[in-house]
Amino acid sequence: MNPKPLPPHSAAKIQLLRAYLEAYLAVVSRDTYTDRVLLADLFCGPGMYAEHKPGSPVEIGRMLAALHKGHASAPPTEFLFNDLAAANVANVETFLRPLEAAHRKIKLIPSNKDSANLIPELLSEQENNALGSKRFYFVDPFGYPDSAKSRIQHRRPGDDSCGRGPVSSSGTLTSRPFPACPS
Repeated sequence: MNPKPLPPHSAAKIQLLRAYLEAYLAVVSRDTYTDRVLLADLFCGPGMYAEHKPGSPVEIGRMLAALHKGHASAPPTEFLFNDLAAANVANVETFLRPLEAAHRKIKLIPSNKDSANLIPELLSEQENNALGSKRFYFVDPFGYPDSAKSRIQHRRPGDDSCGRGPVSSSGTLTSRPFPACPS
């Protein structure tokens, strides 16, 4: 199977994700009260595109590897990558397993669930581990059915997420829809 080309809007989204997540990880890796970080890519896609261009989960994996290589005191990090297509999850796992093997503080969590079921699980688990735990949700349902997009409306104060609107937006998993994208 030949990988699809990386769409221009996805390339721009990945640049924004990289800039935000690098700053976010730099802060949480140096604070003294974060004992665990969970990153979640709720619509991870295939992981790699044509011409060896990385998708969001591979880019996140690379950032985690750089974080743990450069900051021995960085807290343990779990990375949940999810997609309804089992082939996408398996493909991403193939790319990321070497990072997990090389960095003992990185734990991969492959998932093949509908976001409508996964989000309540994440929020429930989050409530049980609230203290000392930071969370970052990456939500880009572009190309997925509208029903999947409409279900992403939960969060707990203090969580961060990066989501996709008409252009791109930052927001949180909330009981309200994502805020309108800046012009």
